[in-house]
Amino acid sequence: MTEEEYKQEWLAGKHQSVYNSCRFAEDKVQYCKNWIKENVPWANIDNPSNVVDIICKQKVRIATDKEYCKLCSQWSDKYWALSHVTFKIQIPTPYMCYGPLEYNACKEYLKPGMIVKMTHGSGWNIKVNTVNEQVIENVIQKTNEWGKLKYAYIAGYEAQYEIIPSGVLIQKILVDTPTDYGFWCINGKIEGISLTKKLGKNLEEYIAFVDKNGKQNPWFIGVKPAMDNLNKKQIQMINSMIPYVEELAKPFDFVRVDFYYVDGKPYFGEMTFTPCSGRLDLGTIGG
Repeated sequence: MTEEEYKQEWLAGKHQSVYNSCRFAEDKVQYCKNWIKENVPWANIDNPSNVVDIICKQKVRIATDKEYCKLCSQWSDKYWALSHVTFKIQIPTPYMCYGPLEYNACKEYLKPGMIVKMTHGSGWNIKVNTVNEQVIENVIQKTNEWGKLKYAYIAGYEAQYEIIPSGVLIQKILVDTPTDYGFWCINGKIEGISLTKKLGKNLEEYIAFVDKNGKQNPWFIGVKPAMDNLNKKQIQMINSMIPYVEELAKPFDFVRVDFYYVDGKPYFGEMTFTPCSGRLDLGTIGG
């Protein structure tokens, strides 16, 4: 079935889904704005006053400003981004490709302690604990399924993902449950730093949400973390990452730059321009 034939069936009432509603929307920018009004009704994109407002405003800008969208797309593309950061902060990645994952690549590069990631989305990951024919078959099948999807259409049109080529990375898992250092940057300046533990797919726990100096931040995302201030060692860790973060964040209205710190060394994770598609619960100290 061709794309147009599928669309005609969708127009006739078949294949109804949120994904397809965005995929076939005649005006995706308006679809994006309507989605924000429905899903983040507290966001004020006309006069932003907090980080959630700014993220939602940026979501619309990415959808409307082609040059800015292209820039955000490049840094949202895990292949492109990893290839354009300095080598010393790259996570060991023995295999990267655009296009479908081939059987021979799986045989050579899939090993216990590796993780398979897609270039063009978020959360499309497979941890490899053991390798056999069934595992290889499952990895190829799943990555092929993800490769046919556009992450841009999942939650209110995140346009930066629309033009990223589908591809696959196979990376080393640095540690089983790493602490994710998220640097929330507005107009190139670090305005908040989140420390989170990944507990599972789409499940994370905020350890701390601090300012650039490791002290309690006036705002945070979600439930207020138990830790108010970072200790000396943690501050040393974030100080080793800050020069890289500030350089990466310069061109953007907003970006969250994710890093890891393992065995005395910072590693670049990814750049996220519309975390949770803008659907975030903002908390404030004393609020």
